[in-house]
Amino acid sequence: MRRRLLGAAMAACLCTAAVAQPMKSQSGTIWRCGNTYSQFPCDDGKAMSQPPAASPQAARESQAQTDRIQRHADAMARERERQEDRAARQRPGVFAHPSGQQATSSLDGERLHKPRSPKRHTVGGDFTARGAGEAPAGPKKKKKKPVD
Repeated sequence: MRRRLLGAAMAACLCTAAVAQPMKSQSGTIWRCGNTYSQFPCDDGKAMSQPPAASPQAARESQAQTDRIQRHADAMARERERQEDRAARQRPGVFAHPSGQQATSSLDGERLHKPRSPKRHTVGGDFTARGAGEAPAGPKKKKKKPVD
């Protein structure tokens, strides 16, 4: 089943690559109109020169490189599938402690479960932020009662 899927995927890739090949423009001139390009001239358009077509030798070298890369990718995929199959057949790893030892000692258990000390609170109860260089605030001053 994997080979059938792999064959279908390869066929789809080859068809996509064949369609995606750049086709030669019917028109010999490409016009730049502002930020867009067109095959038809426009008012303020500038004619752009086309790069020369690739030589047959360069096309063959490019195709050979693409084929090498594809073969390497296929080999990597086969190796990955082999590793996945090998891993699927293996049992999961289990770590067992020797019968004479425990995972943790009784001292560790006591240390882990000792009660926490209560949190320390600030003296004034509430926290007031100070700016840099300001002196710490003293105790609150009591307002004097007006004399009647």
